[in-house]
Amino acid sequence: MQDPLTPKDHAEAVALYRSEIIGSLMHRELDRGELAEALADLSKQRFRPPRAHSPRTYSVPTLERWYYAYKAEGLEGLRPQPRKDK
Repeated sequence: MQDPLTPKDHAEAVALYRSEIIGSLMHRELDRGELAEALADLSKQRFRPPRAHSPRTYSVPTLERWYYAYKAEGLEGLRPQPRKDK
């Protein structure tokens, strides 16, 4: 039996990682303009993705996309999707 706190696969690990980055925003009451400011602050921070050797930053549009995907679909919305041009 698998530990319930261990991701089942890499996609779930990525979804959990993304939720940890934007998670604090999900539980805050944000006034007009505060989301943009909070996302800009997050975009300046460095994070180490699962299985990565070096940390990286994320752009405001990427963080915003994750924020709204999580708000709409929960953890499933944060799973990586295959590229549409493949």
